Amino acid sequence: SLPHSDTHLPPQLFSCLRIKDHLREQRELAQHMINEASEIYQYHHGVMGGAVEVSDPRFSERVRNAVSVDRAIRAYGATDHTTLKAGYTESASWMRRMAEEANMLIQFRKDDPYTLRMRSLCAEQAMHAKNLDYYREHPELPLTVVLNYGHGADNPEQAYRNIANARKTTFKDLDNVIDVDTVAPYRRWMAGDRKGTAAIMAAEAQACRDYGFIQKFIIMVSAHSYMNQDPFESKHTLTTLAHELGIPCTKTSTGHAGEAPFNHFVTQDTGPIARAAPMIIATGDFNRANNAICFNKFSGGNSNIVDVAIMENSVEYVHSAEVRALNAYGTSPRFRKILLEWIAEKEGDNCGYDLRDVLRHSLPDLTDVPQHKLGLPKASSPWHYDGDTGSFVL
Repeated sequence: SLPHSDTHLPPQLFSCLRIKDHLREQRELAQHMINEASEIYQYHHGVMGGAVEVSDPRFSERVRNAVSVDRAIRAYGATDHTTLKAGYTESASWMRRMAEEANMLIQFRKDDPYTLRMRSLCAEQAMHAKNLDYYREHPELPLTVVLNYGHGADNPEQAYRNIANARKTTFKDLDNVIDVDTVAPYRRWMAGDRKGTAAIMAAEAQACRDYGFIQKFIIMVSAHSYMNQDPFESKHTLTTLAHELGIPCTKTSTGHAGEAPFNHFVTQDTGPIARAAPMIIATGDFNRANNAICFNKFSGGNSNIVDVAIMENSVEYVHSAEVRALNAYGTSPRFRKILLEWIAEKEGDNCGYDLRDVLRHSLPDLTDVPQHKLGLPKASSPWHYDGDTGSFVL
């Protein structure tokens, strides 16, 4: 079976999302994206469960063809291989394993010599610091560092300083291409302080330009629904502001809980299409109005090829081919395993790689479940994973 990350998509946008008349067309497009996403889920999970025929005429050709190997391959090359779990990343050997996976060139089809590595290795600065020797040996591996994580900077000075210090310390002598993913100061934004939010965003954008980083700005798409404002307008406006300040990419989420008081509502900030649509549309609107090439990153909710297909289908409505080629995903190590297994199954004898080779580091699925969901203490376990031996040790 192929699980998806948002089982029950809403049948329609909430009435409060229709308040702002100047966004009427955008809301209607978002509604269409959500409806189509629901059909893609229904069709592909129905086919896998035997309840729907492959050629079922109730579903459009666009829906029936949404999931494809080509899209899975594109998603692999567009993925920031992400590790933000403290239990794993305390180990230098874990970071080495992640880097080797992200940097592995893979030939997906025997009849096509094209090879592809993952878009980047994504982690916090302290985690990257454990793997600098590998980066120096492999300058071809792009990196993503998450800064001002996980709830945004408190002021413009701190925002600028954190980015500057990253270049002056950890990344000072690296030749790798480096992205910086920063978190919106979303509590300030949702309290109505849009001027203060913009000042922090401008400081981050300037720091990235000054120190040679490519910035991706996390707008926290889930939390906007828990504010005394129109959430559709809020996400559309924050995305537009980011691009106006020179930030080329906006990103859905961190995948982690919100900050108080939003943590009472948002147990995990995720970015499925029902929440990401205003951001996608805002980027498209900005690009058309300014002849720009801004793009999006989707994270905190993409678990498999069906989730990817929905995002790829949706961006086709508003993004040019040039922008779609830049769009990125942020996912856990398990996503890499799922994609490679699915592609191998679909390609069969034409698969260009040996699963035992490309997944040689992969852990059993059980290890991808957070400790607290297994009933284990979150940080006090005496066991840790040894990437060199591939086992848990005391």
